[in-house]
Amino acid sequence: MWAQGDLVRANIDLGNDSAAQTELDKLCSNFSKQERIADAVRYIGDYYNNDLQNPDKAKQLYQYVVDHWPDTEVAMWAQVDIAKSSLDKGDDVTVKADIDKLVTGFSKHKNIARAVHDVAYYCRQTQKHKMANQLDQYVLGHWPTNEIAMWSQVDLVKSDVDNGNDSAAQAGIDKLLANYSDNEHVAKAVHDIAFYYRQIQNREKANQLDQHVVDNWPVDEHAVWAQVDIVKSDIDRGKDNAAQAGIDKLIANFSGQEHIATAVHCLAYYCREAGKHKEADKLDRYVLDSWPSTESGMWAYIDLSIKSNIDSGNLIEAQAGIAQLLADYSDQAYISNAIRTIPLHYRNRGEYKKAKELYQYVMEHWPDGDSAVLAKVDMAVLDISSLISSGRDDEVLPAVDKLIVDFNGNPGLSWSTFTIGEEYYNKAVKLEKEGNEGQAKSYFTKAIAAWEKTIQKLPSSDVTMLACEIIAGYYRQLGEYEKSIYYYQKVIDTHPEYRMAWNALFLTGLNYENMCKSKLILESQANPQIKAIYKLLLDKYPDCKAAKHARYWLGSHSSE
Repeated sequence: MWAQGDLVRANIDLGNDSAAQTELDKLCSNFSKQERIADAVRYIGDYYNNDLQNPDKAKQLYQYVVDHWPDTEVAMWAQVDIAKSSLDKGDDVTVKADIDKLVTGFSKHKNIARAVHDVAYYCRQTQKHKMANQLDQYVLGHWPTNEIAMWSQVDLVKSDVDNGNDSAAQAGIDKLLANYSDNEHVAKAVHDIAFYYRQIQNREKANQLDQHVVDNWPVDEHAVWAQVDIVKSDIDRGKDNAAQAGIDKLIANFSGQEHIATAVHCLAYYCREAGKHKEADKLDRYVLDSWPSTESGMWAYIDLSIKSNIDSGNLIEAQAGIAQLLADYSDQAYISNAIRTIPLHYRNRGEYKKAKELYQYVMEHWPDGDSAVLAKVDMAVLDISSLISSGRDDEVLPAVDKLIVDFNGNPGLSWSTFTIGEEYYNKAVKLEKEGNEGQAKSYFTKAIAAWEKTIQKLPSSDVTMLACEIIAGYYRQLGEYEKSIYYYQKVIDTHPEYRMAWNALFLTGLNYENMCKSKLILESQANPQIKAIYKLLLDKYPDCKAAKHARYWLGSHSSE
């Protein structure tokens, strides 16, 4: 049966659609009684959907599974896939019908709560928050004792947090704690909400929830990470004494926990990023003394004895550290990835030769691994970085073009090309802070030119959208609103599922508002554009953080 499935996919790959259909018909007729035939057909549907980006054909196969094996678990998940396909198309009417079929046709299946929550989660990803909330409420109402209901409650709390409904969010948290305090994963659920609050900079609420985890489930893994996050919050706020007390508590209370070495090194890294190098060194030294042969011990050694020395210009000590690393940790599973992180520090100091030596070491010793492929890309980027450093800017863009051709299809290529523009951008920011506006603008221009290569020549991704966002924001700051709109529009048109697409749409509207205030265009020209943008924003992202402003503006201009 599976061999027959491979014949179907082989013909699909060759573009032989009629032959693929013939083999698919054979699969369905010859193996219709096989126990996993529904899985085989759905798998081909997934191939059409995920690998070939042909959702219509995929949906036909999912529907075939539902029609021919309606009592199976696979049919239920095929119905979930059908609902997701309708969500991708933005067809709300069809989505509701698909969901009705799911909840009525598969209500007796043991994993139906998980299936409905899965659709709710996908609704959130496609910005259909109202529909997501309705589905999560449905889960809570129909399967309140199921663990999945707990996660539906978590997502409802997050939704209230997003909408600024503090009292509703607290009521949801109270309900979570009252109804699921005995669930084995409740500590994870509460910590998940705490992390969500931390993302929106509500540290007080985040710390309150994390402290609840530490106090009530002290032996749970997530109590460790809750304590880590409390310490990070104190570091962010410059509360050094509280941070040290939190670290002492972490080490004293969780010394026997499985992830304690990783947690302590995580805090060391956080201290280092915050410029607290003395505290970072102390924590990494503790990791090395306590858990020297672990993966965390390896990373602590790298940060303490190699990267810190490179950053401080102690290159002889760093070289000795590398030799010791290779002697002590050569059997670690992630040693090749670990070595690959070191050259960036040499690159930042202009030590391109030493950086290249390490990339070559990775390629020579692990030639068949992913690290070798990535090291080749890193080396090419290093050469371009060297051109920037030596002022050979006219050679940079042709070198980026060659990089894209040479490594076309490499999954890390977008990020690699992005870092080239980022190098110019960081120089521009530094010059701007020093008051050198003219040179800063020149480097900003060079950063944009480099990022344009990423945007124009590589597949649309979160990295290319990030480049568009930064460029749009830069032009917006300069008051060059039309250019800003151009780049925000790229985000909206080419990557609507991008996590910040709503913000691009909102800032496009604000750009038109600012153009109107600055008398660059007439109100009669700006207002129809703003109205259309904000209506689209509320239609596609009704629960986003900009929705309040959009509703206010539309309300105040309703008579126009």
